[in-house]
Amino acid sequence: MLKDSRESVENEPHQRRPKTSTDEQHVKQIKDLVLQNRRLTIRELADTRRVEVCETMISDYQGKMKRMITGDETWIYAYDPETTDQSSEYRAKGEARPKRSCQSRSKIKVLLTVFFDYHGVVHYEFLPPGQIVNKEYYLSVMRHLREVIRFKRPDLWADNS
Repeated sequence: MLKDSRESVENEPHQRRPKTSTDEQHVKQIKDLVLQNRRLTIRELADTRRVEVCETMISDYQGKMKRMITGDETWIYAYDPETTDQSSEYRAKGEARPKRSCQSRSKIKVLLTVFFDYHGVVHYEFLPPGQIVNKEYYLSVMRHLREVIRFKRPDLWADNS
């Protein structure tokens, strides 16, 4: 049995139009931008609108955004070779260049999982050596994060966020 007591997986006929962003309000905003500067490209128009949407979201949802926690993962290498600029050094005229070995990126790396909110880093965790990244690993990370939130951000925990 499907949602809403439907028994068929086929689309039912409907009278409504598909959702679109080309309503009168958006058309007028784009038209006004073009009339202000006729040299605008499509990319510049999109960027302008995107900035306006972000500003609106920040002002309208700032309270909610302060309560969000997001995360990311990145590989951390034990050694990253220097760039040409980083390894450059002053030499006097006629002085021989120092010998350098060919450097390659380290094969030793570890996965860093970090969670942060409006105030900064809430929790970070390194993947233990030999650990496989799977459902159980992520569940343990989430459990650790939950405990950290209880102590570091009790306001989020108390508000049932």
